[in-house]
Amino acid sequence: MKKFDEGTDGAEQSAVVSTKRYRTLAGRVSAWFDQRSRMGLIAQAQAQADADVAALAKQHGEVEQRANAASAAVSAGDAGDTAEVVGDGAVAVKGRVAKMAQAHALAKVHSILEDRLDTQKQLSAVYGRWQAQVQLQHRIVTHMILVSLAWIAFLVLFAALLGTAIEAMLSRLTMDKRSLQTMRTIVSLGIQVVTLVLVLLAIFGTPSQM
Repeated sequence: MKKFDEGTDGAEQSAVVSTKRYRTLAGRVSAWFDQRSRMGLIAQAQAQADADVAALAKQHGEVEQRANAASAAVSAGDAGDTAEVVGDGAVAVKGRVAKMAQAHALAKVHSILEDRLDTQKQLSAVYGRWQAQVQLQHRIVTHMILVSLAWIAFLVLFAALLGTAIEAMLSRLTMDKRSLQTMRTIVSLGIQVVTLVLVLLAIFGTPSQM
């Protein structure tokens, strides 16, 4: 259990570290779609590995039955061959050798299938761990996207509140209408430009991050 917890913590730390490079909303959205595609490919590969495991397990069982039957035939033939040696020893020896060769061949095939079956099981387990890692990264990136959207929403809301507050302050000033309108336009345009720049930085980042 301790090793499992350590492995889980290590996977989470690795996933967090690997997602830190996504600093912009555009990068996070792109990574989100890439991870979805990757999860689909991994799922297909794992399904294929599981199908191979099922096919190999069936073939392994059939060969195991044949190998056991061949071994039993060799064992049973030892007693029968002893009685047949008096009548036709050469035929008995040839039959016994043929049975032993068949049993040996089946045992060899059985061993190969067992190795392949173990390999496919390990491969399926690797795909499963890989899928879990990508799913963890996907959840982290989803959270990061929501944080970016919340930050953009905060910027827009703050700009709207700031514009309303400044508008209220300007309405109290005793200035001619033309100058007041010019000041309002400049202030409103300045707030909009700053907000737009901050939003673009949140989406695309600095030029070095693009």
